[in-house]
Amino acid sequence: MKIGIFGGSFNPAHKGHINVAKFAMSELSLSPFKSKVKYLDAEDRINMLNLVKPENTEVSLFEINRKGTSYTIETIKHFRKNFPNDELVLLIGSDNLYKLHKWKDIETIAKEATIAIFQREDVFSKINIKKYNAILLKNERWTHSSSNARSGDFTGLDDKVIEYIGDNKLLLLEIGRSNLTVRRHKHCIAAGSMAADLAKANGVSAKQAWVAALMHDITKEWSNEKHKEFLLERGYDPTGTPELIWHQWTGALWLQDIYKVNDQEIVNAVFKHSNADAMPFEDLTTLDKIVYVADKLCDGRRYPGIQEHRKLAMTDLDAGFKAAAKYAMSEITKKYGSVNHFTLKKVGK
Repeated sequence: MKIGIFGGSFNPAHKGHINVAKFAMSELSLSPFKSKVKYLDAEDRINMLNLVKPENTEVSLFEINRKGTSYTIETIKHFRKNFPNDELVLLIGSDNLYKLHKWKDIETIAKEATIAIFQREDVFSKINIKKYNAILLKNERWTHSSSNARSGDFTGLDDKVIEYIGDNKLLLLEIGRSNLTVRRHKHCIAAGSMAADLAKANGVSAKQAWVAALMHDITKEWSNEKHKEFLLERGYDPTGTPELIWHQWTGALWLQDIYKVNDQEIVNAVFKHSNADAMPFEDLTTLDKIVYVADKLCDGRRYPGIQEHRKLAMTDLDAGFKAAAKYAMSEITKKYGSVNHFTLKKVGK
């Protein structure tokens, strides 16, 4: 039997990883492949890999169960001990070739396993291919990357992985960091922290409130053209509404349609957060109020009387909401002359 060992960050696993595994299995008759995962919790990484791994493959837990720094040589020794009579194939990307000679015990690795190289770029050094008798696979170049997923671009992910990420609220901080300025991201983190505290004081899920407040401005820095295009693609026309509040709608729809958050209360709270002060009070849920208050009163916000409003909100959410809304509406009135409640209309309606 030929056993393929496939190492990578898998943070998260994307279509490129799966394509490489399938290609190697076909070209080299391999089964199973091994994962070396980092960053996300081990349980989540394993679960996502198991959702999309090709048939006749397994996810090895050796490196996760083994504490401390993990070197490829230790993994090779593990498989050699457990499969003494089988051929081992180590599958690595061509981006590793330039430093392959620096790997710990690379001579032993090359002796115990055949090194198979899948091509990730058009130009790379072939010196170490010859030096370690490696096999160069003639695969097509797959451009998907885990870093793209961590920035919120899920086009390279399997739908099952996207749904898992959304269901388990993964990568939120990474996505925020990639899409917002430092100042805006810091504000969102502060809002998330305050929202969690308010939730605990009001019998609402702290995790739910944290997610909604953390992501309330996720599309805040999009261009007006991008906001409008995103809304029109989903059948909504923002014409006649202030551009200042478009991000509440695009942010909510991004969470729903792209991130697959699978929590309508979170989506609704983000959908209302900029214009909640102009909505009928009875139409707001506790979570809606929490996200609004956290946005307006979190650390980093400054205006006369805000400290009193913060204390009030922690003891009486409704009173805190009304105090924050009163100040916000007075400021809006000064700038724009009036405060109105705007609704997002479906195209053709």
